Amino acid sequence: MMKLQHQMAKALTGFNPRVNRLPQGRANDCLKVVISVLLFPSLSLMLTQPLKAASPLSVQANPVPLNAQVQEAVQAELDQAYRRTFAALNLLLIVLIILPTASAIVAWFLLSRLGEKTAIAQQEIESLQVDASSQLERLIEETKTALHDLLEKNTLAEETLNKLNAKLETIESANSKLAIDRQDELAISYAKQGEQLFIEGNYEAAINAHNKALEIQPNLAEVWNNRGVILTKLKRYSEAISSYNQALQIRSDYPDAWNNQGVALGKIKDYKMAVTAYDRAVDLKPDYGEAWNNRGSALIQLKKYDEAIQSYQKAADLKPDFYLIWYNQARCYGLQGKVDLALESLKKAIQIKPEASRNLAQKESDFESIRSDQRFTELVTK
Repeated sequence: MMKLQHQMAKALTGFNPRVNRLPQGRANDCLKVVISVLLFPSLSLMLTQPLKAASPLSVQANPVPLNAQVQEAVQAELDQAYRRTFAALNLLLIVLIILPTASAIVAWFLLSRLGEKTAIAQQEIESLQVDASSQLERLIEETKTALHDLLEKNTLAEETLNKLNAKLETIESANSKLAIDRQDELAISYAKQGEQLFIEGNYEAAINAHNKALEIQPNLAEVWNNRGVILTKLKRYSEAISSYNQALQIRSDYPDAWNNQGVALGKIKDYKMAVTAYDRAVDLKPDYGEAWNNRGSALIQLKKYDEAIQSYQKAADLKPDFYLIWYNQARCYGLQGKVDLALESLKKAIQIKPEASRNLAQKESDFESIRSDQRFTELVTK
């Protein structure tokens, strides 16, 4: 506090040189008033008048004897300085009072503007949010539409691709079938050459032609069957049976292959298996007269004469003009010692094919039981 009073006194001394002539006590009183005004501006109005009334400057006597005129001049000068000081202090007080109000007004104005700007900014933000939300929704809808279109196009592309694949498969299948057909044609061409060679009696060449056909297309059951027939002619019965088996693996319902296999089995004296093969042939083709005839011949070898007769009768019903059926039936009756039935069947065979039947009968050992009969002699010697 003392330091502040000292600084204020120094300020007052600098403010007016004439203040330097104030007594020390008067200067201190002035400093107190100034400090009170600075610290408590609201008390300045209350302190101003009493201070003037009780101002010691107006009553204090100068301890140094002065001339009355000089004292009045000094007093006037002091009063004038005092008034100027208080005028300055009042002005300072007014400034100090107005300044916070003005600051408050400015702050209020700035806050109002800030609030308006904030509201405007908030509205703009909300507007931007709404715009962004609507744009986002529109973008989502457009994306959904684009995805839907893309899915439709993808579905269409897949359908198109599937159709193309189907067409390609069809083309490949057609090409494959065409290639197979061409191979089949070439194989069949070799097979036909083999058949012609077989007719000409050139059996080895016929076998070679059939082998070439089967190398190109091994799934031709007919070629395997025909190859077996040629091998049977060549008396290569085991090979013939293997060839028939190949044909039957390709076509198990092939009656000719079963019949021909029975013939080859009969050649190697496997009559039981031969009968089984013939049974399979006639099961698949009940009107197969040749198979019924061959079956009867196998049954004769097994000495099953009654079954053989039944088989021959079935064959005769189907093929009455086939002389071997009647001839074989005559053999069976001859083995049974049934002379009349044997001669009757032999007569029918001779009527159909005289020369061949007579030639066979003259050499047939199965006719030993009827060979001494005059009627037999008359039949075979005409």
